[in-house]
Amino acid sequence: AGPSRGRGCAGGMMRDTAIVLLAVGALLPGGYPCPAWRCGGSHNGTSFYDPKSDLSLYPYSNVLQVDGAGISSSAVQANDGTVFVGGHDGYIRVFRKQQATSSTDFWRTETTAWAELYKSPEFGSSCQILSTPTILYGTSSDPSVYTVVFSCGRRVVAIDGSKNTPTKLWTIDLCDYFVGALENCEWQSGTSSPVATTTGDVIYLCVGPSNRGACFALKSADGSLLTSWAQNPFPSSDSSNMMFTSSPALLPTGTLAVGANLGGAGVMLFLDSLTGLRDFSKGEFKLQNGVLFTSSPAVLPDGSLVICSTDGQLHKFKPDNEYEWSKP
Repeated sequence: AGPSRGRGCAGGMMRDTAIVLLAVGALLPGGYPCPAWRCGGSHNGTSFYDPKSDLSLYPYSNVLQVDGAGISSSAVQANDGTVFVGGHDGYIRVFRKQQATSSTDFWRTETTAWAELYKSPEFGSSCQILSTPTILYGTSSDPSVYTVVFSCGRRVVAIDGSKNTPTKLWTIDLCDYFVGALENCEWQSGTSSPVATTTGDVIYLCVGPSNRGACFALKSADGSLLTSWAQNPFPSSDSSNMMFTSSPALLPTGTLAVGANLGGAGVMLFLDSLTGLRDFSKGEFKLQNGVLFTSSPAVLPDGSLVICSTDGQLHKFKPDNEYEWSKP
């Protein structure tokens, strides 16, 4: 296992209609049951594992049946055990363990069972949800309340996932922030997944894959732009040749890291999460022409960062953003 291709948590394409959960809740810090790269409890691109960890220790615990929808999005699980995932049919799905009433109603697990709590076609059948949702904590004075953010195509949707019946909070069209003729807006989130600050007040999302890609800082309260960013989105909408195909990651230092393709070569970008300004203090790490970043960066427990490139190399950066090594 390694950093996933554009997903919030690592995981392969699931072409059948099932979601496999892993029984690891008691094994991870803070009780976050997500044994995958880039899926720390804060949902900001951190990983609980170093490359030497044996990921074979985590057994399957259940399978959730999904009717008629392929799945490329990785599932995420909130503190209360609720599971969120997107499908190829544009539907958001929410699952929660409940008391089983019939052996045919649910996929049974002793006296409780996983039930599909919520299903909503937020994006429509023409938009396949490929990215992984992120969970925001700290958005309310009530610690049991949390927000879940999904992206598909050029739209972003936030729901209150903590209610018995999840409710939509807001939805935005990223192209509403495009400067220029709307028909020229080609922004698509694709497999790039949103990440959030630990306080849950800001969401970061990078979109492409056109050569006019952009990274956004959005307020979690309503999806509006964070005005403190020098360029929001980054780079400015009239820039060209910048393409984002990975998810961003938020480092403990407050730096936003994302792999980009600039002029046919992969480049590692480090942005100040408060201002959106690019950090050149450690120079610029750029791959050879034709070698690209198509995976997402993962932040390791010590604050360092790893990311893969299309030539099969794994690249590591120190916690201060300085390049450290590349290995096949």
